[in-house]
Amino acid sequence: MASNSIRATVELMMDRAALKPYLDLLISNQDVAKAKPDPEMYNITIQRLGLQPRQCLVVEDNQNASRRRGRRSACDGRGQRDGRDLSECMRNIARAQRSAA
Repeated sequence: MASNSIRATVELMMDRAALKPYLDLLISNQDVAKAKPDPEMYNITIQRLGLQPRQCLVVEDNQNASRRRGRRSACDGRGQRDGRDLSECMRNIARAQRSAA
């Protein structure tokens, strides 16, 4: 996860949403020299996960930001803004990863 919030806030929200166990990495605005909209946060996250940008999908709560930052970091910046709760989606992804392991 790469969030423009401070680490304490992100950790609190991930705990409340019961998503923290599904995260391999958490990058906050305190971990980068340039916070969003600069793509540094995405690039550091990609590097620390040992991935290539083409292997990543940017999920944002702001459609325009997703497209802009995704392109600048060479990630997939397809925006989706339809009000869906992504917590179940994240749990399904985690389940699929565990099943594949």
